[in-house]
Amino acid sequence: IMDLFPLEHFYSHKTAEIDIKYEQEIKYGQKVMLDFKYEKEDNKFFVRGHNGETITFFRATGTFKENGDRT
Repeated sequence: IMDLFPLEHFYSHKTAEIDIKYEQEIKYGQKVMLDFKYEKEDNKFFVRGHNGETITFFRATGTFKENGDRT
């Protein structure tokens, strides 16, 4: 999931929280497609891994903190 962000993003942000909900096992050889959304104003991201049809393998949400932010 972190590979979805450019390396430069981590110069100014650190991962504050990540929550992954697994729904279906990904078996060897299965293709996984990712839906990805990043809300810059709230530093929140959403990722869904699926097979392109009806099966969702996982859903992940997370937040970043800007480096130096103590909250």
